[in-house]
Amino acid sequence: MKEKLDRVYIDEAVRIRSTYFKSFDEIKKKEFTLNKYREELEEIMLNANDYVKSIKNNKMDERMVSVAMNDHLNNIESAMEKIKKELKPVEETIEQLKIDAKVLFDSIREKYPNMQDIDIQKELFMGLTDEEIK
Repeated sequence: MKEKLDRVYIDEAVRIRSTYFKSFDEIKKKEFTLNKYREELEEIMLNANDYVKSIKNNKMDERMVSVAMNDHLNNIESAMEKIKKELKPVEETIEQLKIDAKVLFDSIREKYPNMQDIDIQKELFMGLTDEEIK
């Protein structure tokens, strides 16, 4: 007789799956802000290129070049930090979900040592309701 997974395992799989999709929804919600930061970063990079050209044409002294380039690098770093800050909570959630999924799968393997991985996956999927699949 084929073993059926306890509902607690299916519920955990549903939670992991649902949270995973919510994380991508969060990214979509932040898309406008992220694009704004990306454009800011591109603008800084473009300005840095233009600045390098003007330096070559005007023969600025090394100290002025160094200060100006340092400012541009700080602006780049600042823009990149804004992007990282926006994505960090989502990244942390996804990393935790990876751990949770591994713990879930290991727990199932321990409780059902005779089940193959593919059978576990099928059981988890077949245990989902239509609403949970959406």
